[in-house]
Amino acid sequence: MRIILTGSNGFLGSSLFKLLDRDHEIIHINRANFKNFRGICIDLDLANEQLVDQAISLGVIPNADVLINLASRTANSINQNDLSVLFDNVTIAKTVSRIVLHSKVEKLINISSMSVYPNVDGEYTEESMIDPSKNSDCIYGLSKFSMEVLFDFFLKNENIMISHLRVAMLDGEGLRSDRLMAVLEREMYETKSIKIFGNGERVINFISVKRASEIIMLFVLGNYKGVFNIGDECMSLESIAKRIASLKKEVNIIKLNNGNKSKFKLNFEKLKVEVMNKNINCNLCRSYDVKEILAKGLTTIWTNSTGFENSKKHNCLLYQCLSCGHVFQPLTAELEHSLSIIYSSDQHSLSTLPGVGNWGLVMGNWNIDFLDKLDYSSISSACEIGCGNDFYLQHLKDKGIADLFGIDPSFKEDFVSNGIYLKGGFVNSEMKLNKVFDLIYSMNVFEHIENLDEVFVFINNHLCDNGKLFFCVPNCYTQLSIGDPALFIHEHINYFTENVLINLLNRNNFDIVRVDSTSDTYYITAQKTLNPINNNKYTVPDFVYNQKLEFKLRTIVSNCEGKRILFHGVCNSLNNILNWIHIENNFLLADNDETKQGKIFFGKVVNEPNEALLNEIDVVYILPLAYSDKIIEQYVNLGFIGELNVV
Repeated sequence: MRIILTGSNGFLGSSLFKLLDRDHEIIHINRANFKNFRGICIDLDLANEQLVDQAISLGVIPNADVLINLASRTANSINQNDLSVLFDNVTIAKTVSRIVLHSKVEKLINISSMSVYPNVDGEYTEESMIDPSKNSDCIYGLSKFSMEVLFDFFLKNENIMISHLRVAMLDGEGLRSDRLMAVLEREMYETKSIKIFGNGERVINFISVKRASEIIMLFVLGNYKGVFNIGDECMSLESIAKRIASLKKEVNIIKLNNGNKSKFKLNFEKLKVEVMNKNINCNLCRSYDVKEILAKGLTTIWTNSTGFENSKKHNCLLYQCLSCGHVFQPLTAELEHSLSIIYSSDQHSLSTLPGVGNWGLVMGNWNIDFLDKLDYSSISSACEIGCGNDFYLQHLKDKGIADLFGIDPSFKEDFVSNGIYLKGGFVNSEMKLNKVFDLIYSMNVFEHIENLDEVFVFINNHLCDNGKLFFCVPNCYTQLSIGDPALFIHEHINYFTENVLINLLNRNNFDIVRVDSTSDTYYITAQKTLNPINNNKYTVPDFVYNQKLEFKLRTIVSNCEGKRILFHGVCNSLNNILNWIHIENNFLLADNDETKQGKIFFGKVVNEPNEALLNEIDVVYILPLAYSDKIIEQYVNLGFIGELNVV
């Protein structure tokens, strides 16, 4: 897609360009400074009608599919009462409209501002009254609304899709030093204190620049028109100060009574309903009452193998169902296609296969400890869904279970190995094995499956009366609660918590026999029944994962500046971190997994932790949360005296 981007050298424009540049041809229209942007760069003052008309007549500006307008004259303490701000922005609306018509643009996305609303107590939707006269930046707010009106007027008889995005206060890396968030953070580092006016009561509506860019991308790819409020959080100034203060120890927050105490709240419901949640429903209970809790741009699919960087990139989205509490990733057709290729290849496992190498053996034996809690004396036959290899099936054979069956989509054909029948394919309601089992089990598979109802039809069809179901899945409750970057992985559709699992089993005619949980895994034993008992009454948790994740990522960026970094754990968490934030390329990698040591990931050789390596390091970031205590002990025993952080 060819996209004209005006004002791409600004804070939001620079961030947006990084997303657009991956898959689209960009035409920049700016005044002079292009920051080494790729694409066609046109030096043009859009507030000068004569120059714009000249550029159009000379054919300097090519045709495009979309125009994103970020060009406007901003207000500051010096010019906020200067009418030239209004006049220039009105002119920009006029000249950009001419470019839209000349370049045969089909979609105009105009970046407006919440400054069009009065900054007084109240909640403001897109239908609320426009009245910037109450604001110190009145002329700027009026100019932004005037641009909206003029775009609609100049292009009213054209078949052009127009959307006006009224963006909240922006935050993020690279923020101008005179902006609120930057001022508070700078004051904290310089004085170990933060002064907040109005007793910290003022409500701030804001959104990270990366998040805003990702939302704009949805408008680029979708078909939405009209006015939309764009934001992410509404917080009191005191809450913001406390969040910033948590970056550093012993920060004093000083509340001053004088100053703005307005409780202005921007309503984002239209954005959520018409754009974010459109056609998205819970894949367990089918409710459309969902909320977005993660939205990240194009990210490489992690496959736990060298060369994974060549995998196709997809967006990272998570939603929470407000009816049943389930957290899930909506599965697009493009992602489903990419995953089907991965699952049918030798890259089908996200971690080292059980029994392979030192780490695979540790992990496999750990799972076996929980599998062995089953009463094998009542089991003569078993079927494993998603067996990957036959490690667990061989263990059951050693336990005296003779009738064993394994299913996995990576098998190219059906075959028998050491007396165990192995079948290729995806488990669904159509698969018929013409036999039943005493036990059906699965290790870390259910999180990958969008339609679990189909799988439970298979399970019920192939499990004998009163038969046992055993499975393990990631325990996502802690990760969701703390904003752990390891949570998201493209291959995982479902992000389970214990209460959701219990309800899922009850709904599919299973009683819970046993639930064992570790910091990262649930081990569930259930029994098939006609009348399941459901005493599971619980309140749906309100996860604010995205906000906590952003805080954690920002802390990592801040702590990495000017330091020699070692990341321990070559895993999906590291993949997410390196895709979602910018870290200088001077970091090193280490892992205890022998199958990864010496291999290249992220352009780096993976090291075994040792004293010589640690002499080059100031900070170690430990990524495997579940094993962090043991890894910390390992580094202490190696004599490391630097900073140890668990992500």
